[in-house]
Amino acid sequence: MIRGAIFDVDGTLLDTMPIWTNSGANYLASLGIEAEEGLGNKLFAMTVDMGAVYLKETYGLTQSCREIAKGINGIVEGHYFADAGFKPGARELLERMKAAEIPMAIATSTEKYCIEAAFERLGYKDYFDIILTCGEVGASKSNPKIFLRPLRNWVHRLKIPGSLRTASTQSKPPRRRALKSLAFMTRSVRRIKKKLNGTQMSM
Repeated sequence: MIRGAIFDVDGTLLDTMPIWTNSGANYLASLGIEAEEGLGNKLFAMTVDMGAVYLKETYGLTQSCREIAKGINGIVEGHYFADAGFKPGARELLERMKAAEIPMAIATSTEKYCIEAAFERLGYKDYFDIILTCGEVGASKSNPKIFLRPLRNWVHRLKIPGSLRTASTQSKPPRRRALKSLAFMTRSVRRIKKKLNGTQMSM
């Protein structure tokens, strides 16, 4: 049974990965600098702020990290406000999970104002109980912190045991046991839809 879902956005719900893949190279190009091959792949797992540090250190940029991050966001933000659309199947999945009263949250490395603008424009912002960014929690998505935060909102709704409610403040061994007992699963939109097709969609 699917009790709750925490979604990534770029390349999962929204078809925005091509925008981000080229954002670093496009920013460098605006400065007359040619990017290294595969730069987009290197920046993929980073937050915008982390990517700004990488660009500054790697290419010896005179701009501050804050200026670089602002420049990158400036390149991509227009798409969220104007034309970023759903990935195939994503809209239907959100509709079905909403109808089944399955709580949903977002965990993303993209700036919150961009994510909110896109879902507001598409009419789906209210589908999510919480929208969290890596910048807010101070950790990348390789850290469980951003995925544990929504559980604070869902403690009573999902009947989460008290021992798990403080998982984000525990030391590493207890936190690992807590995460394991929560049975987090990573699934694509297609696989979640398939699961919903084969199971009763109730809490």
